[in-house]
Amino acid sequence: MSSSIKYLGEDLKNNSSRRQQLTDSKIVKKIRPSAKKQKELRKNKMKELNMGSDNKQMAPMNRSSDLLMDNPLASPDGIHTTRIGSFTGITLLIDFSDDTATMSISDIDDFLNSDSGYTGYGNNGSVREYFSDISDGLLDYTNYLPTFYYRAKNPKTYYTDPTITYGYRARELITEALRYVDSIGFDFSTI
Repeated sequence: MSSSIKYLGEDLKNNSSRRQQLTDSKIVKKIRPSAKKQKELRKNKMKELNMGSDNKQMAPMNRSSDLLMDNPLASPDGIHTTRIGSFTGITLLIDFSDDTATMSISDIDDFLNSDSGYTGYGNNGSVREYFSDISDGLLDYTNYLPTFYYRAKNPKTYYTDPTITYGYRARELITEALRYVDSIGFDFSTI
């Protein structure tokens, strides 16, 4: 199910009566869990992400770049908030010694940031266009994209080892890449 008006095959931005008709039909009402349930889900997910393969808690992270990893599931106040304006995220390009990158950085940038009808790889718009569409043009979300792929310290098979608790190695990889980007001087205050 898509939440984007563009992907319903209709342009609802300029058709308020049809938009109201869909709202009145109760198709998409109450699909978000309650605030209490969201808090419980976040708490459980954070417990899962903080557990190592031996069920001991991982060491806390201290660097400013690690703040991005502190609570990836929560909004600042623990409640869904509406974002209006321009926001920039970061996309980490990572490849591995046993699985090298095959997509060009230019193709990835178009997929993420195009604002002119991106259709590459069978998509109906870029990530930026998606957020613009579902926010009725109120949110301009773009991604900072490095000009290089970060080569992970270990082969991909290390990070995808099925005997390791799910999420542990993913977190390790993301932290490793963020620390590298931080070490070469990326200013995280720009995102």
